[in-house]
Amino acid sequence: MFAREGAKVVVASRTPATVDAVVAEIRGEGFEALGIATDVSKEDQIFEMVALTAEVYGTVDILINKAQGFGTAQSPGRQRSQCL
Repeated sequence: MFAREGAKVVVASRTPATVDAVVAEIRGEGFEALGIATDVSKEDQIFEMVALTAEVYGTVDILINKAQGFGTAQSPGRQRSQCL
């Protein structure tokens, strides 16, 4: 949906095969997408995903987290607003 409206999309999922499939679908429709395997329960992976996104696209304008609440496996309720 966002890609069709002109957004550059980053697909982040814990499962590399899922990332690859979704990125292939977006690119198959002629749109731009970057895939990054990311486990959002791992703080370091969140920071790496955001850093790579900023490196490739310059910024993060919209973030949709459909995986779980921000936090870590050790502290699932902790807010991660400082990630961005």
